[in-house]
Amino acid sequence: MTSPRRPVLSVALGILLACPALRAAEEPASHDFPPNLPVRVLTSKLRPPVTVRPAPPVRRVGLAPPSRMAVDTAAHGLTITALAFLGQPYVKGAAAEGFDCSGLIQKVFALCRIQLPRRAREQFDVGEKVSKSDLAPGDLVFFSSKGGIPDHVGLYMGANRFLHAARSARRVILSNLDAAWYDSTFVGARRVIPQ
Repeated sequence: MTSPRRPVLSVALGILLACPALRAAEEPASHDFPPNLPVRVLTSKLRPPVTVRPAPPVRRVGLAPPSRMAVDTAAHGLTITALAFLGQPYVKGAAAEGFDCSGLIQKVFALCRIQLPRRAREQFDVGEKVSKSDLAPGDLVFFSSKGGIPDHVGLYMGANRFLHAARSARRVILSNLDAAWYDSTFVGARRVIPQ
């Protein structure tokens, strides 16, 4: 049985062998233009010599400066690292077999070579204050069930969601910042990686 490509290849080979201009391209050229072409066509296409100038430097339109790119990479690294802990058990005091909220945050940042204090109230003093409307992935979000001093922390992931070790769910989960409990107990956010 003949493959469907075979006729195409034989036609292409036939054209190559039949066309003197194509055959001449394989032979060493001793002249400036292909043979068997009317000189009239070539001379009508000739133009005066052009001075070649070096190309201008490439402008990288739309790319952020390297420092911003490094920040985005660090924040991306934090969020990807944090997602690896999704589903891990909640254990108060951050034992070896699980995490509490601040232990999870400390571990994620440590894996990204950023040292944070152990407790949520201490983590609340690190970095710069960020408003809820200016949150960016990698920011820390804090909550207080008793009002005032933070007793719960999570990592903002973007799209109004954050990752945290939830005592009520007894595991690491993603939650929405607009959920009733989180909205009513939100006390602030901190940016550890400067923008």
